[in-house]
Amino acid sequence: MPRGHVDAWDFEQRAATGRAALAAGEPARAADELSRALELWRGAPFADAEAAGFTAAPAARLTELRLAATEDRADALLTLGRADTLPRLVAELTAQRVAHPLRERTAARLIRALHANGQGADALDVFDRTRQALAEELGTDPSSELRDAHLHVLAGTRPPAPRPAPVGRSVLPGPLTALIGRDADLAAVRDRLRHSRLLTLTGPGGVGKTRLALAAATGAPAGTDVRLAELAGAEGPDGPARAVLAALRPADAGVLTGGLPPGDPLERIVRAVDGRDVLLVLDNCERLIADAARLAHRLLAAAPRLTVLATSREPLGVPGETLWPVPPLAVPEPGSTLRQALAHPAVALFAERAAAARPGFALDRDTVAPVVRICRELDGLPLALELAAARLRALTPDRIAARLHDRLRLLDRGPRTAPDRHRTLRAVIDWSWDLLDPDERVLLRRLSVFAAGAVLRDAHTVCAAHWPAGPDPDPTAVEDLLTALADKSLLVSTTSETGPARYRLLETVRAYAAERLAEAGEHDRTADAHLRCFLDLAEHAEPLLRTDRQLDRLARLDAEQDNLDAALRHAVTAGPSDHALRLAAARAWPWLMRGRAHEAGERTAAVLAAHGTTPPPGLEQQHARCVILAQLAAPPREPAAPLTPEAFGAALATARHADHPVTLAAALLLAAAGPPDTIAATAREYCRHPDAWTRSAAQLVLGRIELSAGRIDPAERCLRTAGDGFRTLGDRWGHAMALVTLAALLAVTGAAEEALGALDEAALLDAATGGPGEAPLTLLLAGRLRTRNGDPAAARADLERARTAAEHARDPHLEAAADYALGELARRTGHLTTALATQRATLQRLEQLPATGPTHLHLRALLHTSLARTHHRLADPATAATLHRRALEPAATSQDRPVRADVLEGWAEHHLALADPTRATTTLAAAYALRGGHDAGDPELRTVLDGCAAALGDTAFRAAWNHGLNLTDPEAAALDGS
Repeated sequence: MPRGHVDAWDFEQRAATGRAALAAGEPARAADELSRALELWRGAPFADAEAAGFTAAPAARLTELRLAATEDRADALLTLGRADTLPRLVAELTAQRVAHPLRERTAARLIRALHANGQGADALDVFDRTRQALAEELGTDPSSELRDAHLHVLAGTRPPAPRPAPVGRSVLPGPLTALIGRDADLAAVRDRLRHSRLLTLTGPGGVGKTRLALAAATGAPAGTDVRLAELAGAEGPDGPARAVLAALRPADAGVLTGGLPPGDPLERIVRAVDGRDVLLVLDNCERLIADAARLAHRLLAAAPRLTVLATSREPLGVPGETLWPVPPLAVPEPGSTLRQALAHPAVALFAERAAAARPGFALDRDTVAPVVRICRELDGLPLALELAAARLRALTPDRIAARLHDRLRLLDRGPRTAPDRHRTLRAVIDWSWDLLDPDERVLLRRLSVFAAGAVLRDAHTVCAAHWPAGPDPDPTAVEDLLTALADKSLLVSTTSETGPARYRLLETVRAYAAERLAEAGEHDRTADAHLRCFLDLAEHAEPLLRTDRQLDRLARLDAEQDNLDAALRHAVTAGPSDHALRLAAARAWPWLMRGRAHEAGERTAAVLAAHGTTPPPGLEQQHARCVILAQLAAPPREPAAPLTPEAFGAALATARHADHPVTLAAALLLAAAGPPDTIAATAREYCRHPDAWTRSAAQLVLGRIELSAGRIDPAERCLRTAGDGFRTLGDRWGHAMALVTLAALLAVTGAAEEALGALDEAALLDAATGGPGEAPLTLLLAGRLRTRNGDPAAARADLERARTAAEHARDPHLEAAADYALGELARRTGHLTTALATQRATLQRLEQLPATGPTHLHLRALLHTSLARTHHRLADPATAATLHRRALEPAATSQDRPVRADVLEGWAEHHLALADPTRATTTLAAAYALRGGHDAGDPELRTVLDGCAAALGDTAFRAAWNHGLNLTDPEAAALDGS
C-alpha cells in the first residue's frame, strides 16, 4: 500500500511540517498543519491488536507523537493570540494533563492558556498540582520552563511567546585528538542512526569504537539530549541501569533537573526521558553483555523517543539491532611510495600521532618503509598505532619495526590518563580474554598456529584433538566456537562466493594467543598437527595442478600460502626430516608456477641444510627435486646446502629416471644450464614419455632450445604441439607458457599481430589461474613488440608494468631486463639523453648483481650494444666502437643465438654508419645464420639491410653475404677486424 494511503504516515508528515513551521516563525501555517494532523486520529492506535505484544512499541511511539503535536499546536495558537481559540485549547490541554500529570511541557502550556484566558487562579492551581505530583512521584522539582510560566502568572504579565520543544544538550567528553580515517564510517553510522533505534558498533579492542560513537553522537539532530553511559566500570546485574541513571543526571531542563526519580531503575530511566528525544551512548557493553542487552531491550520498548548507540566487542543480540563492524584502518602494500602510503588512514594516523610524540618527525622517503611495516604488522589497529607512535620519543621507526616480533612487551606504555584496559596492548587483549569461557580460550590459543587464518575443516583437524575438558569437539561444535570468537571480535571472519568461510586472528591477538598456547604447554603438539594438515593439503593438491583441477587447487594453495610457509618453517626447525622434504618437494611446482623461483631455491636450500644431503629411504625423488631447485634457484647470498659431487650426481640420476613429472621437469631445468646438445637430447627423450604432461613439457623445452639455436620451423612445431598438449590436459599455466614462447618466435618472423594475440591469450590464461595476468616475461615481450610497431605509449605501459611485476617476483635480473627495454624504447623514439641515462643506470645495477646464469651475460651484452647505438646517434663513434666491443666479448660465450644476432646487428649498423658496407653485410649474414633468419619484426634491421644493399650493389652484396654465412666464429672475426 502506498504510504500516502496510511493515516499514521500522513499524521507524522503533517506533524513534522507543522513543527518545522513553528520553529521557522510561521505560527499560522504551523497551527493549520498540526490541526490537520490531529484530526486524523480516531482513538488509541492498534486498539484492535492490543493483545499482540509487537504493537506495544509502535503504539507508544505514535501516542508520544500525538502528545507532542498537541503541545506544538498550543504553542502556535498561543503565539497567534486569538481569544476565540483559547476555550477549546484549555479543554484539550486539561484533558491531556489529567492523562499525563507528570508531563511538564503540557502543564506549562495549560498554565499559559489559562492565564491568557483570564483564569489566573486556575493556572496557579495547575502549577501547584504539577509541582506536588513531581515531588511525590519522582522526587524532583519543576523544570525551568514550568517555573517561568508560574512566575508570569504571579506577576500578572503577558507570558512570552511559547517556544518549540527545548533543544537537547550533548553531555559528551570533548575529543583531544582528531578522528583520522573514519569519514566513511562516521557518515554511515550517522545515516543508520536516522533509521535504527539500536545501533551497535562492534570490533576488536583498540579499534576506536568509542571514539567513533562519540563523533557520531555529536551529529544528533537538534533538540536531542545526548548522554554517555560508560559500562566498563559497572558491576552486577543492575550495573548498566545505574550507569545510565548516572549519565542522565547532568541535564539542564525537564525532569532530569535536581535529581532522578526514586524506585525501580528502569522506571526511573523511562520517566526521566519521557517526552524528549534522547540518544544514549552505551559504551563498552561486552563486559556485562547480557545485562546491557536486557536493559536496552526494555528501554527501547518503553521509551519510544529513545535511541541507543552501543559499543561492544560482540553484538547485543536484541531484536531490531543494527550492527556496524568497525574495521581496523586500511594499510598500504609493502613497497608503497611516500604518496601511496600517506593515502592510507593507518599511516596518516601514525604520522599525526608520531609528530605529536616527537616534534619535527615527518614521514619521508627514509622512514616510509618501516612505518608501512609497523602499520601492517599492527593490522592498522588505531590504539596499537598510537602506542607505537609514542615509542618514537626513544626509538627510531626502524627500531620499532624490528621489535614488533615482541610487540606485547614493546607497546606497554600508554597515556597515564587512559583506562587501564587501554594503557598497554596486552591489557587490551587481557580484557577480551577474561570474558571468554574455557572452551573459547582453548580454541583461540590453538588457532595461533595458523599464519593465514583457517577454514573450518582445518581448524577442527588441527585444534580439536586432546581437548582439556570433556570429549573432543566435533566440527559443528568448533564452528560454534569460531562464530562466538568472531562475534567477540577476536576473529575476523571472511567469506567468498567460491570458498568456505575463513577465520583469521589479527596479528596482535595471534601473538597474545601464542603466549597463552605456550603457557598451556600445547605449542609443540598443535604445531605438529598444523604441519601434518598442510603437508596433506600440499601433497594432494600437487598432482592436480597438471589437470583441469588446476584452478581450484591453485586458489586453495594461494589462500594457504602463509600457512604452508609456517608449516615448512616448523618442519625445518623442529619437525621430522621426511616432513620437511615432502612439503618442500610438494611445493616445488606451485612455487615455479607463481614465479617464485628465488623463494623455492631459498627454502629448499634451508631444508637440505637442516636435514642433510642424503635422502631418507623412499624419498629419493623428493630429495632430488629439492637438490635441483636449491642448485638452480638459491640466490648466491644464501648458498645451497653443501653437496658433494657424488650426492649431486645421485640426485640428478634419480631425477632423470623418475616417474614423477615434476622431478623429470627438474632434470630438464638442470640440463638447461648445460650444453645445448645435452638438454636437447634429454628433451627429445622425454618427448616419448608415457605421461602426457611430461611430453608436453618436453616439447616446450625443446621448442625453446630450437628457437635459441635459430631453427625456427622445428621450434614452431614443438611449441604448437606443447600448447595443444597442455590445452587438452586442462593445464592453463603450461598452455600460457607455450604461447609466450610462441609469441617470441612469431615476433622474429614478423607476425606481430599473431604474436600480440598469443600474448593476450596467455595473459587471459594467467588471470584464469589466479595470477595477475601480468607475468613479467609476457609484458616484456608485448612491450618490445609495441615498441617496434610504433606504439610507444602502449609499449611504455607494458614495460613499466613488467618492471613492477618483476619487483613483486623479487627477480632483479627481470627488473634489469625491463629497464633495458625501457631504455631501448627511449632510443628508438629519439629520446637519446633518456636512453643513455637509463641504460647506464641499468648496467650499473646489473654489475652489482651476482654474475650467475645466462640472463646476466645476455643483459650485459645487450646493454652495451644499446649504449653503443645511442652514442653513435649522438655523433660519438669512438665511444660507440668501444661499447660494441664490450658487447661482443660476452656474446661470444653465449649459447643463445638470437642474443648473439642482436649484438652483431648493432655492430653491422655501426660499420654501415662508418661507410664500411662490406663488413656490415658480412656481419649481418653471420647474424642471419645464427638466428636462422632475419628478425623480420625489427624495422631498424630492415633499414641497415637496405642501406648495405644500396651501397654495395647486387654482386658485392652477395659476395659479402656469402662470406658472413660461412663464419664459424663471427664475434672473433668482428673483434679481429675492428
